Amino acid sequence: MRRVVLRLTRPRNVAIPLVFGGLAFLLSSASFAAGGGRRNPALAEQLFEEGKVALTRGDEAAACAAFSASQAADPSVGALLNVARCHEKNGKTATAWTEFRAAATLANQRGDEGRRRGAQDLADTLEKTLSRISVEVSPQHADVAVRIDSQSLPAVGFGVPLPVDPGEHLVEASAKGYAPWSSMVPIAADGSRLTVLVPVLAEREGESDAGRKKVIAGVVLGGVGLAALLAGAVQAVRSVEMDRTLEHVCTPPDSDGARACETARSGDVDRLTFTANSASVLLASGGVVSAAGVVLLIAAQLGREPTDEGAPQALVVRPILAPSLVGLSLVGSF
Repeated sequence: MRRVVLRLTRPRNVAIPLVFGGLAFLLSSASFAAGGGRRNPALAEQLFEEGKVALTRGDEAAACAAFSASQAADPSVGALLNVARCHEKNGKTATAWTEFRAAATLANQRGDEGRRRGAQDLADTLEKTLSRISVEVSPQHADVAVRIDSQSLPAVGFGVPLPVDPGEHLVEASAKGYAPWSSMVPIAADGSRLTVLVPVLAEREGESDAGRKKVIAGVVLGGVGLAALLAGAVQAVRSVEMDRTLEHVCTPPDSDGARACETARSGDVDRLTFTANSASVLLASGGVVSAAGVVLLIAAQLGREPTDEGAPQALVVRPILAPSLVGLSLVGSF
């Protein structure tokens, strides 16, 4: 059985990440325990032995790295306990507390009651010294996104004292249409408590005007497109009627009628061709322009921000002219 006792000193106050990193470590360990990851027991055992050797020569940094690698290769209660002790020694109290609890859970799953009690006792003792941050959000928006050290904090966590490692932590808040806010907050060790209040976010300049312009442009384009569709439909009906009329005229009962038909074709065929082509152009352009109007209205409703590259939102309608095709193309980013 893997048993290693580390020589520990009092934790030092150092700047380190939020306990969410430890929670992620716990989840990954649980995934391995359930058989969801690839294990390498031989490598884990060798790394564990390397960690013990490093301890005997006083190289605690190398020992901690070896125990962490062993835990990643094949989760074990012994390796996880040693990783937690390393974090505790380095002042990462919240991370160590999470890992002690994970070790207790893993020991319970494997029927090791002795280690379960030991790990739980270590977690309970350390819990009394944890520093905690609570984030209070002004009730101005229902969709405020809060992040602590790049980790999302769900709304259910607002106002909840969260265990964190001592040091500085970045608290950020953002909402669509409003300027983002952020603050770097320090918290001391030994059970410190800190409440961070996210202020009322300032409305982003020009955001409302841009939305109104999109709505106006969308309505105008939609109206123009609808008118073009109606005109195209009328021209399409006319072209069908002209085709039927021309077909009747060009079906003569005798040779004299045939000559009359040829005479009629000279002008009627040209008018039929023009009417049919205009119907096609009106229908195609009306559909594209109407779609552009709908897209602008949707973009205004969603209040989308500029693209990742920082380019402004844009809509470009370009004509398509080819020997066998006439129409419009819509190019834009929203």
